[in-house]
Amino acid sequence: ALPATYVPSIRQHVASTMLASCMCPVVVEEESGKRRVLHVDPLAVRNLRSILGEELRTVEEKKHRILRRFKNIRKKLPKAHPRLAAERLEREIHDAQARALDQLIRPLPKSARRLTVFVEASPRMVQLSLVCKQLADELPVILKEAGISLVTLVAVGGGVCSQSTVQLPCAEGKKGSKVRQGGKDKGASDEAQLPELELAEVNTTEGVEATVDWLRRLSHAANSLGGVAPGGGRLRLAHALTRATTADALAGGGGAALLVACSPPSETEVCEALLRRSKMVMQIAGVLGSSPEDPEQSMEKLVNAAAPGSKLHLWFGKEYWMSFAAAREKQLEFMRAFNPRLHDDEGSAYDPDVVHQNRGFGEVISADILEIRLLERIMRECYVEEQRCEQELQCAGRVLARTLVDPEDVKAAMKQQQVVADHTEFLRTATLAFGDR
Repeated sequence: ALPATYVPSIRQHVASTMLASCMCPVVVEEESGKRRVLHVDPLAVRNLRSILGEELRTVEEKKHRILRRFKNIRKKLPKAHPRLAAERLEREIHDAQARALDQLIRPLPKSARRLTVFVEASPRMVQLSLVCKQLADELPVILKEAGISLVTLVAVGGGVCSQSTVQLPCAEGKKGSKVRQGGKDKGASDEAQLPELELAEVNTTEGVEATVDWLRRLSHAANSLGGVAPGGGRLRLAHALTRATTADALAGGGGAALLVACSPPSETEVCEALLRRSKMVMQIAGVLGSSPEDPEQSMEKLVNAAAPGSKLHLWFGKEYWMSFAAAREKQLEFMRAFNPRLHDDEGSAYDPDVVHQNRGFGEVISADILEIRLLERIMRECYVEEQRCEQELQCAGRVLARTLVDPEDVKAAMKQQQVVADHTEFLRTATLAFGDR
């Protein structure tokens, strides 16, 4: 007779073939690493789906009640005086003008003896020309102040939907420098191999000229990259980072790295592992680009995994902030020209004396504002609960449709489980047969 399993929901023993055809298989991995196949009753899955659906409806009703409360509170709040909006625009203009002077390279650690610069060269790097120009202006000054003479410049390519390498003209190595071919990415052609520049004496005239020339050629490559559609894909950084961390370890440490990119790395976990094992300080400058993914989270992981002193900052460039300030100035001029209430206090919905007294302490806080902040926190919890219910509903639906687990994985786990069962039965039989001897 075929082996049977007792199913509590129907109170009967069911053959294994019947389990495979009528039940929903799920593969469970134990803490020891063993994988087992569990057959779930479809009635239990449908019951779970109904419970999750009820929870989801409850969360959605709670969200609607909170939104209605939001609207009622906002109706009671006084309208802001136009002068407050004008002051906000003035602050934004002042901040934009200050950020236009931001440096792309932050001060390097005093213990650094060598620097590796990684520059993203992909179609998503819309500010590649501006970044190269800024690096050409800042690198000689920063390196001279830090006393660093050994520098390596590396251009890293994009991911699946963009060019993996960049075509650059071959350069003759100048005095105190050498050009070496970087590692070839998978699928890259020989004609598109990107040279990697290593400078032994960057503070000399020849070293500065070699740095500027390399950045100038990389800037010219931005014109050819502009014709490629900035689709998906990530930054291929792991191979170049492996070479840099290995060279730093062989040299006894004292290295620093600068990454200028707008895309997240394609192998974040691999890069994290490399940085954890290395003593190299990592400085990341996130620049404006057209990447469909937000790279800040991945960049923060790299900074946290790197040596102490690693930092992450955002840099949008002088042109971006000056354009932003000009747009805000136009809005402010329009407001001053067409809003007569901007220059007087008549009809204002706030007390000027109260605002003047609380100007140094930020906004005026009322009980309604505190309630809004509390409701916002509850709303965030509702969003998290809603996402959990939706994910569990989707998972339960896939279990019911038998698409959650690949059939090949089920077969492999069942074979492993059968081998373990046969071995256990053999040991039990051997114990009964030879236990008395």
